Amino acid sequence: MSRRKAMMLGIGAAMSSVALVLTGCSGGTGGSTNGKTTIQLAWWGSKTRNDATVAVIKKFEKKYPKIDVKPVFTGWEGYWSKLSTQVAGGTAPDVIQMSTTDLRSYADKSVLADMSKLPINTSSLDKSALKAGTVDGKLYAIPSGMNTPVMMYDPAILKKAGVSIDPTQQLTWTKFAKLAQKIHKSDPKVYGTPNDMDLFHVLKLYVRNRGQDFYSADGKSLGFSKSVLRDWFNYWMKLQKEGVAPSAEYSASYAYGEVQKFPIVKKKTAFDFGLSNQFTTFAQLANRPLKMTLVPKMDNGKNEYFLTPNMFWSISAKTESAKASAKLVDFLLHNKSAIKKIGTDRGIPINAAARKQLASNASGDEKSVIDFVSDVKKTAGPPLPVLPAGSGHILDLLHSVGQKVEFGKLTTSEGVDEFFSKAKSILQKG
Repeated sequence: MSRRKAMMLGIGAAMSSVALVLTGCSGGTGGSTNGKTTIQLAWWGSKTRNDATVAVIKKFEKKYPKIDVKPVFTGWEGYWSKLSTQVAGGTAPDVIQMSTTDLRSYADKSVLADMSKLPINTSSLDKSALKAGTVDGKLYAIPSGMNTPVMMYDPAILKKAGVSIDPTQQLTWTKFAKLAQKIHKSDPKVYGTPNDMDLFHVLKLYVRNRGQDFYSADGKSLGFSKSVLRDWFNYWMKLQKEGVAPSAEYSASYAYGEVQKFPIVKKKTAFDFGLSNQFTTFAQLANRPLKMTLVPKMDNGKNEYFLTPNMFWSISAKTESAKASAKLVDFLLHNKSAIKKIGTDRGIPINAAARKQLASNASGDEKSVIDFVSDVKKTAGPPLPVLPAGSGHILDLLHSVGQKVEFGKLTTSEGVDEFFSKAKSILQKG
C-alpha cells in the first residue's frame, strides 16, 4: 500500500512492513479454562505501537490475574484480511481496534457489540467524541483518541530558502504554492511539497473550505461538485509539472512502511501532510527539528477545521467474555500507566484527566502535538459523522484515480469523471 493511502486512513504512526504476527491464531470469542478467562486484543500498527500495547497488556494481566489477553497485531492490509476471515468464521477477536473507514460496515453487519450496555466508564469521556463511534443510536466504538490534520515543515530548509512562516497563522493554498515554488527555485534538489492530491483528510478540509461536504447526508453519494475535485487535481498537477512536487515515479517509489524514505525525512521536501499523532514519528525518523502548522485553506474559504477519531476500540458482538473485554477497554481508556505508555500514538485521549496527565509530563514533540490539538479544539467544529459504508473503497478509488492522473494516464477531467462514476456505484452498494 502506498504511504499516501495509509495516511488518508489516519492509521497513526509509521506502519511496519512486518509479516503477520499472531498469538493465539485460532481467533477469539472469549472463553474460560482453569478458572481463567482468555480474550484476544487485535490491532494494527508500528513496532513502537506494538511494543507499547504488549507492555500495557502485561500491566492489565497483573491487575487482573484471572484474565489472559492474547495479542493479535499486524500491518494494515494483513489486519483487515485476517479480521474478515475471523468474522466469517465466527471467531472475531474479542477486542478490536477499529478504523473510521470500516466502522459503519462492521456495525451494519452486526459484528460489534453495543458498548453502552457494557461496564465501561464513559461518564468522563468527551460526549462529542463518543458520537463519532455511535451508529443508529448504538455505541459500537469508543475513540482511542482524537487527532487533526497537520502540515509538517522543515524550518532549516525554509530558512535556507529565505522563507519564513508564522505557525500560528493558517496559510492559503495560493500562498503555499508560492512558498513551495520559491523553495524549489532556491534549491532544485529540494521539492517544495509532495504531491498529495489523493490525501483524503486534506481533501476533506479543502471540500469543507469550499462550503461543501465530502458525502451527502444519507451517505449514498458524494456531497461535493466535480468542479471542486477538478480544481484540486489541477492545483497539484501544476506543481508536479513545474517540478515543485515530485514526479509520479518518485511519489510511487516509497511505501508507507518505509517512512525513512519519505522526502521530508530525507530532506527532499520542505513540507508534508499528515495527522497530528504521526508528527512525533516523523520527527524521530528525521532526527532533526520539524514543526507543524495548520493545513492551508482557500483564499476566501471557510475555516472548517475538525477533530477526528484516530481509531476506535470495539468489542465483538459474539464474544463469550464481554465483561472481561469491557475491563480491558476501560483499562486502555483510563488506567494511568496505560495512558503513559501509549502516549499520543493513538491520538489525544478523549477524557480530560488523561489529557491532563499526558500534558503535565509531556515534552518536546509530544508536547507540541498535545498543544496543537488543544488549540485546534478551541475553534474546531464537531467531529465528522460516522463515514458511510464503502468509505474504505472510496479511499482506494481516490488513490487509484490520483495515481492515474499523476502518471498522465488520465487527464484531470477524466480522473474526476472516473472518480465520481465509480464512487456513486460504491456508495449505493454500501
